[in-house]
Amino acid sequence: MKINRVLGGLLFFAVVLAYSASLKFGFINYDDPEYITGNINVNTGLSCENAVWAVSSVGRVNLWHPLTYLSHQLDVELFGLIPKGHHAMNVLYHGLGALFLYLLFAQLTHSKWLPVFIVLIWALHPQRVQSVAWLSERKDVLSGMFFLLSLYVFLKWLVSEKEVIYWLCVGCYALALLSKPSVVGLPFLLLGIYYFFYREKFIFKTMCLRLIPFFTLAVITAIVTVYFQSKGGLSNLASNAWSMEYFLKILLSFSFYIERFFSPTPHQLWFYPDLGLKRLLVSGIISIVSVVLVITYARKSKLVGLGGVWYLAMWLPVSGIVPLSFYFRADRYSYLPQIGLILVALGLVDLLVKYKKWGDLGKVAHVGLAGWIIVLVCIQQSHLILWKSDQTLFKHEMTVNARSLLAPIHYGHSIEGDDPMLALSYYQKAHDIDGESALALTNMGAIYEQQGMMRQAINSYDLATQAATQDDKCWAMLINLKTKMKSEQGIDKIIAKGLKIYPQSIDIMLAAANYNYDVRQDSSAALLYYRKLYNLKLRNADFVKDYAIAAYTAGHKKEARELFLTLPLVERSHPAIQEVLNE
Repeated sequence: MKINRVLGGLLFFAVVLAYSASLKFGFINYDDPEYITGNINVNTGLSCENAVWAVSSVGRVNLWHPLTYLSHQLDVELFGLIPKGHHAMNVLYHGLGALFLYLLFAQLTHSKWLPVFIVLIWALHPQRVQSVAWLSERKDVLSGMFFLLSLYVFLKWLVSEKEVIYWLCVGCYALALLSKPSVVGLPFLLLGIYYFFYREKFIFKTMCLRLIPFFTLAVITAIVTVYFQSKGGLSNLASNAWSMEYFLKILLSFSFYIERFFSPTPHQLWFYPDLGLKRLLVSGIISIVSVVLVITYARKSKLVGLGGVWYLAMWLPVSGIVPLSFYFRADRYSYLPQIGLILVALGLVDLLVKYKKWGDLGKVAHVGLAGWIIVLVCIQQSHLILWKSDQTLFKHEMTVNARSLLAPIHYGHSIEGDDPMLALSYYQKAHDIDGESALALTNMGAIYEQQGMMRQAINSYDLATQAATQDDKCWAMLINLKTKMKSEQGIDKIIAKGLKIYPQSIDIMLAAANYNYDVRQDSSAALLYYRKLYNLKLRNADFVKDYAIAAYTAGHKKEARELFLTLPLVERSHPAIQEVLNE
């Protein structure tokens, strides 16, 4: 036990050291604004209001993970928006996950070196880089830590059968689910651990009864997740599901993580599925061979059997069966499923070493695994440094992924402040890649507007509202530009159409309110939008002041006074506001 603690501690520090370079990295302009820097419910830190929002909303993303949002709020409370502290927490959670993984398999296998290899291959594999270095992927490392802790505590309960340990395990699982719902497959892993390692100790019926709380939590979480998915910023994804193409993408994702396990280069953010016959054949062969190997050797090796259950249970939630993203495949999705692949691989190596005809291959196997880990670490370090900044990341992405729409957009965004016209050329490049994406057109419009090229800006925003793939941002920016130009031409139709498509859009309603107040000088019409926005929990000081001014102008003085009284004392001290309050 003492050796386990020492080795576990050494592994923890080795993992932390391997990712320590990320403490010098900044925020990334892809997803980090939605999760942290630009999210007012996160970048204002911990509060009762923000905690309620975390539990009851998914924001502009498409995944319900309240504990992850709370962890980001805690980071802001502790470190502000200085990225070093946020990165340190990501590394800490990953390091603790590695420690719990080691303790789990040290107790499960009673082997000295096998758990070490499992942990080092998993924690230092290049596919972990996205989850650790990207702050928006906090959900991976946080849920992974609680997930692996839950498994370790379950093992402790199997040995001791103490009720307090059992319920501690249930609690850890609940925390993992609140961090990322994709860990719903854990009850099947518990069954796998029981079947392959402890079935002599417990009756199957008894074990199934003890797993009822875990399955109940999994079902409830799945229902809540699907509900919030219909409310999130990517809620239109479900409408594109269940076509033959969609089904083929799911099948391809099964072999994708097996291939990336053995060949994790180049580092790539976005993978676009190749549905050609050759690709489907290769994927099918890899999948069939993998399944046959697991089925054949599961009875001979407990690790192989558990690894097969592990991979399947953890792959299914990220396979695309429940559409939570535009992308079916990504290195970050392998965070927990890959442990299953490692178990299968090391289980097969262990069988090979024990095969008498091959002689004593133990030392050779250990040297080979150590060499492979060294290679993985070298690749991991080369991938990690790419996350240093937006420019290093997206410049590399354009090099290895010529089809990427988002890489030139986000690279352009990273240089927009220094060279807006060069940024415009990257937005144009993205538009050339996909003419039906509104994002590139919207960004082009913003540059044109900034440069005073209003006709081109209106044209870009207008084209964005007609694109096949769009969001509410292009509608709001078009309304705002027309408001800025004091133009009333066609704007009522634009507002009506935008709100028909996005009836709950805060940006469009705010733009419509400003247009009615500033251009049409219709305080009553503006007030209707302000009230809707207030009911949608928009509460920042600038909005409240605009709302109160519109109410006062429209003759609703009591309403205006009540709104001004909700402002902080510093904001309320303005002479004009004091005049209204003293009437």
